[in-house]
Amino acid sequence: MMKVAARTGLNAQASPHRIFPRKPAPDEHEIRTCAHAIQDAERRLAHEFFWFWPLVPGKAAEDLALRQLNQGDTEIPVKTWRSREHLPTEGPASKHNLAVLYHFAALRVEREFLNGKGGSTSGDGAAPAGLPNEEARISDAEVYWAEAFRHWNMVAIEQNCWSRVASRIRAMDDRSLTTGTARRMEETLPVALALMTVRLAIRFFQAGKLNHAQRHVARLRASGLAAESVEEALRIAVEPTRSSIKTLCDAAKAEAERNPDHADSVAERLLDETADALALLDFLLSENSPARIAEHDQVALTALGCCILFGNKTLNWKRALELQDMLASLAASTAAKDRISHNRAILQNNFNSTVCWFCGQNQGDEKCAVEVKMYGDVQRVPAMISIGGLQIPDPNGGIRITWRHLAVKIPRCPACRDEASREETVYGFGCLGLVLGAVLIGVLSSKGATELGIVLGLLVAVVPAVAAHMRAAKSARPGLKKRVQNDFPRIKELQAQGWTFGEKPEGVQ
Repeated sequence: MMKVAARTGLNAQASPHRIFPRKPAPDEHEIRTCAHAIQDAERRLAHEFFWFWPLVPGKAAEDLALRQLNQGDTEIPVKTWRSREHLPTEGPASKHNLAVLYHFAALRVEREFLNGKGGSTSGDGAAPAGLPNEEARISDAEVYWAEAFRHWNMVAIEQNCWSRVASRIRAMDDRSLTTGTARRMEETLPVALALMTVRLAIRFFQAGKLNHAQRHVARLRASGLAAESVEEALRIAVEPTRSSIKTLCDAAKAEAERNPDHADSVAERLLDETADALALLDFLLSENSPARIAEHDQVALTALGCCILFGNKTLNWKRALELQDMLASLAASTAAKDRISHNRAILQNNFNSTVCWFCGQNQGDEKCAVEVKMYGDVQRVPAMISIGGLQIPDPNGGIRITWRHLAVKIPRCPACRDEASREETVYGFGCLGLVLGAVLIGVLSSKGATELGIVLGLLVAVVPAVAAHMRAAKSARPGLKKRVQNDFPRIKELQAQGWTFGEKPEGVQ
């Protein structure tokens, strides 16, 4: 009827079946979608279940309460159904209709909050000033929800309700429906009710209206629904969130493997993109929930893999450690935490072995490393000759010297290299100034201008060095106490073993 009315531009006739019509009215596309949906017998049965029943099956047109609802009056229907809840014949439908009506009324108020008509909340979930009616509307909604769940819990155990569903299945006479359908509906009703509440909480959470989201989660726990039904609803509700996290992790892993040089950015982006999803899981699920633990671990370990790829490729262990510290708090299981801790120790050792020795802060650069040559294990033995197979000292004398040598590489960063270069410049200017000053003093003294020569010579000797020193001091890092190369642990260790700076012992050609 509505499809025909939409095509002809006429209004569909009012009937007892058109209770609480949509405002604004559904458009032609929505009507066509609904008409298609009810061709599926099981979906049609579900829609009928979550709407009003006549007290007597098949007598909707004669049902006084439904006629009153059709006219927008809810007071008389509520009184009618409450007065008949205890009756064996009309009681099941009365309980069912009260559950539907209160549930419908609660959803109307929640839609106001979602659309902002009932007032919005700030980011911390607190209601802003200037909304005196919000508390009243929340109170109304909670009353409706309490009545809805109270009556749904009655319906769930009212076998006459399910007998009526089975009778409706037989009347529909559709091959796709069996009386087993009624049994499955009975088993899944608590899950469906919990799922409605969970999805409302998710919508409010995603809209930033945390006080409303918290209301729904708290009510879910106090709804009287079985704990296993609530857990199943939560599992179903978070499945899309878990799928999105898996997709993001798989994409991040693939991208990091393709481009390990930028795997650090991949890890950082992954942490940012999954933050809201993980926050939603934290909000809905208990701390020990397997689903929550699995997703936290998945993100943390994927980001860890990106850090390892980045560090191994670039040797920028400092950046890898920074990312490691960002993701460490995400891991939820003991196994994941232990793995991250173990890898952090490896990264720390790698960083310690490559960090600039001189400042102890920046990552060392291979091109800037300082190479210190040392020799040790010097052995001086007389030259030997062989006579008759015996080795005897060479009577002509001579000492044979053997030694070992190596080059100790001290990690250094570009900043420390540049500072060292500036220090060498200062030293160079100082030496040049001393030479020029001495020459100037000598030249002027030979011409009798002794005092003038000394003054000019001192100026020439000091000014360039002072200027270079001031320039170097200006670019120096404040508060940094630099270490000297001879204190490098490997050098001190070799010195303790008798090693000396240089390539070979003195006197060796």
